Amino acid sequence: MTVRFGLGSPVFPVEEALQAARFADAAGFDGLWIPEYLVRRADRGRALDPLVLLGAAARETQRVQLGTYVLGIHRRHPSLLALMAASLDHLCGGRLILGLGTGAAEMDRALGIAHDRGVARLGEYIEVLRRLWQGEQVQYAGEHYQLRGATLSIQPLQQPLPIWLAAQGPVAMQVAGALADGWISNWLYTPEGFGRALNTVRARARAAGRSPEALVGVFEAAVSVAGTRAEAEAHGVPAVKAKLLKIGGLYEYGYRQLQALGYDGPRPEALEQIPDETARACSILGTPPEVIERIEAYIKQGVDYLICTFMNPGGAELFARVVLPHFRASPGR
Repeated sequence: MTVRFGLGSPVFPVEEALQAARFADAAGFDGLWIPEYLVRRADRGRALDPLVLLGAAARETQRVQLGTYVLGIHRRHPSLLALMAASLDHLCGGRLILGLGTGAAEMDRALGIAHDRGVARLGEYIEVLRRLWQGEQVQYAGEHYQLRGATLSIQPLQQPLPIWLAAQGPVAMQVAGALADGWISNWLYTPEGFGRALNTVRARARAAGRSPEALVGVFEAAVSVAGTRAEAEAHGVPAVKAKLLKIGGLYEYGYRQLQALGYDGPRPEALEQIPDETARACSILGTPPEVIERIEAYIKQGVDYLICTFMNPGGAELFARVVLPHFRASPGR
């Protein structure tokens, strides 16, 4: 399978997000990917709804696939998302990839949305989506979702519409292997760590009677590419450290308390406690040849698709000029 590259998009302001869509379409990226930030945090600022933004991006692009990374399942009933995704697939001419996950717990809790048994809901959620998309009258009696003769008003152009699942825990990874068309890892994996995790997901696909190779291995990559290694690291290392401070439990039990006091930036002393090597290990930093070599290491471990979030000004443009052509000229990579 030839490796594909997606561009992680800004989510505000509107024109900046649409410019990213036009750039991805013209520059040779395979996909435009938009995250979901339902609740505003001081470190994130304002954010548009990803499905609404992708609807606008659909009218600005001709070729590039459009994806969500990722929509939390607790915030939309599967019947509502089935209709929204099918509608969006028509707007973009069959270019949608639906990225799903249990979502960030802090967003759900802030809105009073129950975040319990997310993994158990995932399987039912995917089953309901797919049955509604087939145009049948759906009778479904699950533990979490019940449908009584529901028929969706429109079906997606793509049959099937691809579902990629962000799953990091062992049980969620089992669901991804059994049901999803692609597995989206988080950006913390080294090449070797990604390979081990992907083997786990694909083993479950095999056990479910599916083709393991048909499941797309997706790596969300933090990228900083520049003319010199020093320049790439000057932007990339602090940015990756700041991301590390805001993930999961680190956010919940430290950074969140700082924000409650009005603090809206990474503490320099906190960043200094994270070794530079840790930031380098879970990112793709360097000159174009170094970035190419690093990507090759991920490809050898099974990466089929990279969603690239760029950490430095001009990084996406340099990547498109130098890195993308290297892989386009190397079929099978």
